[in-house]
Amino acid sequence: MAIVGKYISIEKVIEETKEQYYESLVESSAQWHEGENNYAPFVGYYLSVLLRVYRDFSSRVGYVFKHGISKPQRVRGT
Repeated sequence: MAIVGKYISIEKVIEETKEQYYESLVESSAQWHEGENNYAPFVGYYLSVLLRVYRDFSSRVGYVFKHGISKPQRVRGT
């Protein structure tokens, strides 16, 4: 398991869910030229990405505390 010292990439999550990303963009841009589009599908998608990243981060923090990994160990990535 990666420890909390390693960053969590939002871009990686978007890449892993790119089909949903593009679907939400299409849905959100419908009727854009008429000024009647709805941003909710894209906002909902992006919030789900942030929630997934937050949960991953929270899991890593929990792992560090549960296993008593010291600061030097976190820096070394062990």
